[in-house]
Amino acid sequence: MTAATNLSEVDIRWSTRKLKAWDSFVWRADRTSVWVQKSGDDWMIAGNRDDEDSENTIGLATSLPISVDWQRWTGFGERSTVRFNPAFPDRPLVVKTRAPVMIPSDQTVDLFLNIPIWVEVCVEEGELSDVLGLFPSKLLSNTWFGDQFEGELCYVLKSLARRTKDDLKIEPLAATCRFSITNRFEEPLPLDRIRVLPRHLSIYKSRRRLWTSPIIVVSHGPDQPSHLSYPEEPHDEALAVLELVRPPEEVYRPSFFRESFAQYTKALFE
Repeated sequence: MTAATNLSEVDIRWSTRKLKAWDSFVWRADRTSVWVQKSGDDWMIAGNRDDEDSENTIGLATSLPISVDWQRWTGFGERSTVRFNPAFPDRPLVVKTRAPVMIPSDQTVDLFLNIPIWVEVCVEEGELSDVLGLFPSKLLSNTWFGDQFEGELCYVLKSLARRTKDDLKIEPLAATCRFSITNRFEEPLPLDRIRVLPRHLSIYKSRRRLWTSPIIVVSHGPDQPSHLSYPEEPHDEALAVLELVRPPEEVYRPSFFRESFAQYTKALFE
């Protein structure tokens, strides 16, 4: 096994740990804390979101909180390995940029933004893996995407989308996504909200941060269908060596939006 001193913070954070009976473990990053205890053959698990940033901690716990809600899992026999996985929120996201981005005619613009990552805790043994809990890292507001007849419930995310990845802050509980949009219309295209479908995104890791697979949009004008794609592979400008951490929940089949770009953005505003 690779020595812990040679592992990056990303590798240490998203890894497996072997626990003995009655061992307690704490996983803390940003404002999210998770505690796990192997209680004989059972597993105890709890999570909490702190009001303020706390020091990142990953290791055996000397004490456990009593003011949080605990769950007890049984039926896993002698499994002793717990894994912490990055996972996406359970709904689509409507990402709002701080200021509208104007896309010139016949130009392609890349925006880099951070997608929140939730903490998934599993117990494993060989090929067997069962999820004990999924813990949100951010409190996100709800919004409705669509009209009164058809649509879906989404989360709202305010993002400081950046033009280059180096200008985007590395967050322990976020994955960097490159959103690429091409304007094939003869006039500038305004963009101030982006709809993200996390179930179509992969998660990769480098030594410094988590990445998602890219999102690519080609717009042919306000009244024309736009082409959307979710490639499974990382984009070309990502770091040379990336490790796949989580494949997409559902592979996206490239197609045209059923509605025009104007209708799409109007739905985002409502």
